[in-house]
Amino acid sequence: MRLLMEAVLLAAAALPANAREAQKRPPHLGGPHFAVQLRRLKPDELAAAPFDILILDYSRDGSDQKRLTREEVARMRKAGRPRTVLAHLPIAEAQDFRYYWKRSWGDDPPVWLDRGRVRFWEGEWQRLIYGGPDSYLDRILDAGFDGVVLDGVDAYKFFDAQGRKTAPDEMKRFVLGLIRYARQSRGLTGFAVYPQNGEELLADESYLAAVNGILRDGAYFGYEAESRPTPPRVTEKIERFLDLAVKAEKTVFILDFVTKPAKKELAYERAHAQGYLMYCGNRDLDRLVRQPWFPEE
Repeated sequence: MRLLMEAVLLAAAALPANAREAQKRPPHLGGPHFAVQLRRLKPDELAAAPFDILILDYSRDGSDQKRLTREEVARMRKAGRPRTVLAHLPIAEAQDFRYYWKRSWGDDPPVWLDRGRVRFWEGEWQRLIYGGPDSYLDRILDAGFDGVVLDGVDAYKFFDAQGRKTAPDEMKRFVLGLIRYARQSRGLTGFAVYPQNGEELLADESYLAAVNGILRDGAYFGYEAESRPTPPRVTEKIERFLDLAVKAEKTVFILDFVTKPAKKELAYERAHAQGYLMYCGNRDLDRLVRQPWFPEE
């Protein structure tokens, strides 16, 4: 017995410090761990961050001039641990600081731009996102990201409420077309695609089968305001659809906007109970926020 105990102690001592720390964590704080940062990116700091999955803008400041290079993305993927690096890709919002924006659109907007909202089903817009010359997705693919998180998938709800009843199916076709382009046309069969929000679309079996999972923000905190609890009826509806992804063995990321320690702990507990991964961030997503599983300082 004494020899056995000595062997156990020696094995524990041989573990890296971060692995020993992980063994002490309660189950709801276990990994893998992900983080989201969309502004003020510093590749060296991100490479050293203790996360298994990073979700980032493709650029340090949103501009094409400061987009992350293939070498920087590769360094973040390999620095100290195997890591997945995903790019945040807005597919239903035209942003005037992006490379594709033209000043003339203020007075003479394209057919897909309607008072700040994007008619995402229009082919001209979709070709800006993927498949067209110098598309947004191609920039991401060329930089070597492992996949994308598609922001704005729930935009179909606005148009559906305005009477365009084809909007949900049009969004599904948009996402599926993007997936086919990345995996078939570009030959990146393992390229991962995670819609952000629009979880109701997971009820479509072909859509659910094609995506790798989903990111949902504000499931438990931050739906209405940072650190404010999400109304229970909203959480219940969200979970009902996210559970379809869990049942299909897909990854579910929860991004809650909460910075108070006790609420972050509760958010982790609730997400873990459902089989989801959790990250608690500030609403601006301009820095990495301390998580409950971080080693004590």
